[in-house]
Amino acid sequence: MSDLVKIGKSIVLLRNEQGLTQEEVAFRSNLSVSRLQSIEYGCQNTTVDTLIRIAKVLKVDSRVFGLFSRSDSEILSEIRQLPPFPKRRGGALQICENIVMLRKAEHLTQKQLALLSNMSVVCLRDIEHGCANITTNKLLCIAEAFDLSLVKLSALTMPEEELMDMIYKARDRAGIRL
Repeated sequence: MSDLVKIGKSIVLLRNEQGLTQEEVAFRSNLSVSRLQSIEYGCQNTTVDTLIRIAKVLKVDSRVFGLFSRSDSEILSEIRQLPPFPKRRGGALQICENIVMLRKAEHLTQKQLALLSNMSVVCLRDIEHGCANITTNKLLCIAEAFDLSLVKLSALTMPEEELMDMIYKARDRAGIRL
């Protein structure tokens, strides 16, 4: 199952557990119902900004979409394989800074990473600067260029305790007991 499908399933799970309809979540997220439906089915053209708005309605952090229904040991095993980068408390767009740090650590230019990620240098530059129209599909392309999952790319500089705390809160909101 792709990361995007997992994200969609997480949204459905949270929405249903909180007794919210697609119409309610769509309205509160400033989306059309059809757009929310496509996101719940794993739409590749979803922006990070849109996921942040949906997460706010569902009262979770968007960085745990697609992750919180996995076991602690599975999550910890995955994030403990990450290269050692300084830990910081960033927001949902910390992933943009993570891309820059990882690109520099791998001694890649923007042009080289753009080619590896199958996108233009302008698009990569916009992503690295945290533009709001970053799509999850573009982030997946970058993650794959580094041979990482979207979760790993997002959690690269996040303190383990912070990530697990967000996951526990999302599980509570989704009614998940592992």
